[in-house]
Amino acid sequence: MLEKVAKYSRIFSGAVAITILLIAVPVFFIHEAVAIKLMASACNFFAIFVFFEVLNLKSWVQQNIATLIKSAEIASKAAYSLKQHKGLNLVVNGNTVTPDSSEREV
Repeated sequence: MLEKVAKYSRIFSGAVAITILLIAVPVFFIHEAVAIKLMASACNFFAIFVFFEVLNLKSWVQQNIATLIKSAEIASKAAYSLKQHKGLNLVVNGNTVTPDSSEREV
C-alpha cells in the first residue's frame, strides 16, 4: 500500500512541477519576477522529485544485490555438495534431492 502511495506522490509531484513550469512561460511575458519565482519553484519540485527517485533506485539496487548474493551462496553450497557426494542424497534448503538413475555416472 505504501509503495502505491509513494508511486502516486512521485507522479503528482512531477505533474505539479510540469504544471508550474507551463504556467510560468506565459506569465513571463506579463510579469518577469513572478515568472522567475514560478520557474524556481518548478525547479525545486524537480530537484525533490529526482532526489527521491535516486533514493528509490539505490534501495532497489541494494535489495537486488542482496538477493543475488544469497542465490550465489545457495548455488555454491549445492555445487560443493554435488562434488562431495557425487549427486547422491543432496540436501538443498532442507529438501533431499536424489538424481534419477539415468543421471548417475556409471
